[in-house]
Amino acid sequence: MKKAAILLLLILSLDAFSQQMSFTNGQVYLDGVKITPKIAKQKSMSVSVDAYISFRKAQSIRGWNVFWGICGGTQLYAGSEFLIRSRNWSSLTGQPVPIPPRVYRRLALGGVYIGIIPLRARKRKMRIADGVKQYNSALQE
Repeated sequence: MKKAAILLLLILSLDAFSQQMSFTNGQVYLDGVKITPKIAKQKSMSVSVDAYISFRKAQSIRGWNVFWGICGGTQLYAGSEFLIRSRNWSSLTGQPVPIPPRVYRRLALGGVYIGIIPLRARKRKMRIADGVKQYNSALQE
C-alpha cells in the first residue's frame, strides 16, 4: 500500500513539474488556466530559484506601487483641499488669500508619486515575463 501511495504521489508531482507557463496580455497562464503572479511565484519555488526571484521582485514592485499611490493621493488631496478652502474664503471675504509655496510642493509631489507608477508597472510586467521564461527554461532542462 505504501508503494502504491508513493507511486501515485510521484506521478502527480511529475505532472505538476511538466506544466508550461505563458505570459500574454499582462496575465500569467499555467497550461491555459489564468493564475495570479502570487500563485506563479509559489509554483516556481520548486522549479527554479531564478524564476522565483523574478516573481518575488515583481510582487515587491506591486506593493511599492500601492504605497506610492497612497502617498501621491494624500499629497494631491491635501494640496487641492487647501486651494478649495482658500478660494471659498476668498469668495466670502472678497479679499485674495495668499497661497503658500508648500501647497504647490504638495501638488507637485503628489503628481510625481502617481506619475512613477506606470513606469514601475511596466518594470513589473517585465519581471513577470522574465520569471515565466526562466520557469519554462528550467522545466526543459
